Amino acid sequence: MSHNAQISALVRHVTIPLDAEFPLRVVVEGSRDGEPIDALHAHDVLELGLCTTGSGTFYVGPKILPFRAGDVTVLTPLEWHRCRSTPGTRSAWHWFFFDPARLLAPLGPAHLTYNPRWYAGPGFTNVLTPDQAPTLAPILRDAAAEFQGRSPCRQTSIRALLLLLLNRLHDRVRPDTLPPLDEGSVLTPPAPLPIVAALDAITQHPQRAWRIEELADRCCMSLRNFQLQFQRIMQTTPRAYLRQCRLQTAAALLRSTDLPIAQVARRSGFSTSSSFHRAFRQEFAQSPLAFRRNNAPDATGRTPAQKLLPPTPIPEYA
Repeated sequence: MSHNAQISALVRHVTIPLDAEFPLRVVVEGSRDGEPIDALHAHDVLELGLCTTGSGTFYVGPKILPFRAGDVTVLTPLEWHRCRSTPGTRSAWHWFFFDPARLLAPLGPAHLTYNPRWYAGPGFTNVLTPDQAPTLAPILRDAAAEFQGRSPCRQTSIRALLLLLLNRLHDRVRPDTLPPLDEGSVLTPPAPLPIVAALDAITQHPQRAWRIEELADRCCMSLRNFQLQFQRIMQTTPRAYLRQCRLQTAAALLRSTDLPIAQVARRSGFSTSSSFHRAFRQEFAQSPLAFRRNNAPDATGRTPAQKLLPPTPIPEYA
């Protein structure tokens, strides 16, 4: 397979088929497993998700965002992303795919409180916990229940619930500080094509002892050019990004499994327990054992909010 063909297989723009009269696709029993992640992709409509069980990691542009049961995800057509559950586990989801302007038009608002630019980029965290946005998950649960029900008014109820959710999201941003969406704009995010083969390798197999030269070879670049391109696109170095992926893999294993700490270190790509403890403490300000203890599920199955890696800027890709 040629290099261009390999890139095409790793990046997909997905068109979601929607009904003309009720343009919404709902998946109420969706699931993700812990197997290697499929292609980096973006949808042509808004995607809202509610994780009902399990945990894992979202990769949204250069952002690495852990998720767990009760979290809500917001993904617009402006960001490429991929997702996997904690290795060895499955997560369950409710997913909603829709174009807000088309779906909510019958409710009559002249100007919807939605602009995809408000919910994308370095200033927005795509995974929202109940601590951050406590009203979102109940709204999506109600919308899923309405979708499964037989009420003759269910379409109106779902529209009203999703409009309410968009209003709640609107409360979290300051749209007056963001540029308006130009009419007729094409909502296709620029893909990180020069380095997509390296991103695929790192996120699918963070535990491997990757050499930067090997990642550069996968992208058919010299080492220097690869490092420059990676820094330009991801606003971080290949080594730092790999370290972040490994640490979030370790954190997910600590939260969701009872594996011994030494096994967590090995499965996350750390060659020694001492290097793992040192890196983990630097990132999370606590030892792996303390992190596991502090994130143990309570009687409801929820765990305390964990530290999220800070979002990094998402530049314009060439």
